Amino acid sequence: LQAQAPTRRCRLSLLHNGRVLISAPGPRLSYPLKEPGTYRLEAALQPAVGRPRPWIYANPFYVG
Repeated sequence: LQAQAPTRRCRLSLLHNGRVLISAPGPRLSYPLKEPGTYRLEAALQPAVGRPRPWIYANPFYVG
């Protein structure tokens, strides 16, 4: 799986069956999908001060 956001000030997270599998700062995320199940990608904006704010929630996709 490869994902790219349009800004560097974000944090990308990949969820597998509802749990965070990997989370990384920056505009790109790459991860090999090895297990079947439900995956979802989320992005949160990183403000200069304060906590990350939810931004993008992708629809789930299923790997068999």
